[in-house]
Amino acid sequence: MESTLKPQSSIAKEQTHGTIPGETIERAITGRHDLSIVIRVLPVVEAMTLLVLANMWLQSKAWS
Repeated sequence: MESTLKPQSSIAKEQTHGTIPGETIERAITGRHDLSIVIRVLPVVEAMTLLVLANMWLQSKAWS
């Protein structure tokens, strides 16, 4: 299976973020796109694939 992704848009205003040591920092994204979707893309694609397959299975049960 292949999939194509559109880069996630970023929000250019300053926001509070948490760090691994537990600190909070103020940070503003300076680019056009936020690359943090890269680490979340696999679970998102898997979940959407399962939702589509479940929907198709339910539709096939409704028509039979």
